[in-house]
Amino acid sequence: MKRIVGLSLSLLLALLILGAEQAYAIPDYNPPQLLIDKQSSPLSIAVDGNGTVYWIDGTSGQIRVLIKVTSSAAVILKDLNTPKGLVADSSGNLYFSEYTRGTISILPKGSSQPIVLIANLSFPSYLSVDTLGNIYFITGEICGDKIVKFDRYSRTLFVILTASGSRDLNRGFGGVFIHPSGDLYYTTCGVGTVEKLPRTSSNPEILASGYGFTSGVAADNDGNVFFIEYDTAVRVIPKGTGTSAKLASDGTSRHLLTIDQAGDLYYNDFKGGMIWKIPRLIPQSPPPAPPPLPAFGQVPAPNQAPAQFPQPQVIVKEVVKEVPVEVIKEVIKEVPKEVIKEVIKEVPKEVIKEVPNEVIKGVPKEGKEVSKEGTRTETEALTLGTLGSITYSDIRYVVIGAIIGATIAAIGVAKRKG
Repeated sequence: MKRIVGLSLSLLLALLILGAEQAYAIPDYNPPQLLIDKQSSPLSIAVDGNGTVYWIDGTSGQIRVLIKVTSSAAVILKDLNTPKGLVADSSGNLYFSEYTRGTISILPKGSSQPIVLIANLSFPSYLSVDTLGNIYFITGEICGDKIVKFDRYSRTLFVILTASGSRDLNRGFGGVFIHPSGDLYYTTCGVGTVEKLPRTSSNPEILASGYGFTSGVAADNDGNVFFIEYDTAVRVIPKGTGTSAKLASDGTSRHLLTIDQAGDLYYNDFKGGMIWKIPRLIPQSPPPAPPPLPAFGQVPAPNQAPAQFPQPQVIVKEVVKEVPVEVIKEVIKEVPKEVIKEVIKEVPKEVIKEVPNEVIKGVPKEGKEVSKEGTRTETEALTLGTLGSITYSDIRYVVIGAIIGATIAAIGVAKRKG
């Protein structure tokens, strides 16, 4: 019976998007299912690889999880500062933004203690994460004017897109989604478009337009794109078309959506306090198996690196073991004191622990004197060596960066010991 209803719905939707004397194929979905109601202003919604549903409670500043057996909610994080964006990766880690605090954090799977990954951001809001753990997010007040990528391995930020035209708080980006293929999908506030930035291109493609306000967006592995016409409906753009059809409008208002591995859709009803699921009758085509996510700072295997940005090839704490003290002494002479003062702020604890005693003994006197002027000797950022491999493609710069990073780490150790 469910399949008959779903097929009937699919047929009806196909008739709604007739064009050029042909009906386009739409994925078969059952009618929306109410998962839970009586929630307080549910904002962003996320689903992990096991189908567990999470959302942000906009009133209390909490992240909640759906308990399937009892159709109830449990609080997993509380007392957050204006949480807004939420997403889960393939390993079950949760990422969330705190809008007024200006941070993006990770809640590792099985942990109750979040870790701040990025700080000092300008109103970070909605976000997405790729199969390598890189984070794509919107920044800027109200409708953010930039889509930014946080590279997991270098901890470097890249501006992917900037909203066109003069800055208007009601014109910018409304939602963002990174597909396993590397294609980036996003929606626009005010302009009301759904757009795609292909992985290998710098030229966005407009998939649909003419809507007053578009927000949440997602794409399946069969080329269909789903988005929210804000407050009005969940819509689908079938593969190969520039026309959309309404997929669901249950609830009071619709805000954001997400998609799971089977192709089921989930959306939040912000005003009505509800979470909805649109089950797919036939699972979507499977994507390539995602690689396991390395820890932050680890280098991915060569076949895991996404094409659009180069990945670091050297991690300082591995290189430092092989750096002769004589080389360090020579290199440090060429490093301006101003550079040392800046870089010393970015030395992580892991690197300092790896610096051999011989290196500590070989730190030039000038370096130690400069280190006393530094305001910090340790942070969670990666070292200059790793950043050098992103900034420069020439391997010589990578090695030089690693040597300088090792030297600065040694200076930090010398300062702590002396």
